[in-house]
Amino acid sequence: MSRVNLRERAAAAREIPLETVVRIRGAMRDRHDPSKWHTEQGVLSIDGQKFMNWQTNQGGGGAIDLVMHLAEADFLTALEWLELRVGMGPVAHAHAARLRNRLRSMEPARPEQARLRLPARDPGTQARVFQYLTGRRHLASSLLRSLVESHKLYSDERGNAVFVMVSGQANHPVGAELRGTGARAWRGMAPGSRKDSGYF
Repeated sequence: MSRVNLRERAAAAREIPLETVVRIRGAMRDRHDPSKWHTEQGVLSIDGQKFMNWQTNQGGGGAIDLVMHLAEADFLTALEWLELRVGMGPVAHAHAARLRNRLRSMEPARPEQARLRLPARDPGTQARVFQYLTGRRHLASSLLRSLVESHKLYSDERGNAVFVMVSGQANHPVGAELRGTGARAWRGMAPGSRKDSGYF
């Protein structure tokens, strides 16, 4: 493959709308903010051909960068995946069957198969979280202590309050809601959370 050919293919792929990419990968648009999407790598914002993942502080521009971020893929693999899935370029008809098998591992997990990734605990931010929940949210400290002791509430390294969701029968984590404790109100879900499978 010549450099010129690769450059032309990449230029065409970069023009694919980012909303098309996240839809193909099974992301869900946020109900309250149409520029935000819940993806396999967490919540990200899309503004034209730019994206920003606020949970990982990573961003980029164009469809190739977005696929590299979401699928943790290299440049050429992301380009070929786009060409195959969107039906463009030489890949779409030349060696699609062979490529489809090679790229199968890049497909996003379906929501029921997505692996839950809870934020890491950080005891150093616990005081800030407690102050927020008791002072601004007016929750009883006795309630918060019992939630911490039962591992259903903790603080992460960003000072977010992490409310763990558990399943009814097995009582194991199936998700978590994150609530920011800073000056600006913020809420999110841990990647892989399944709200319909558990409760807080």
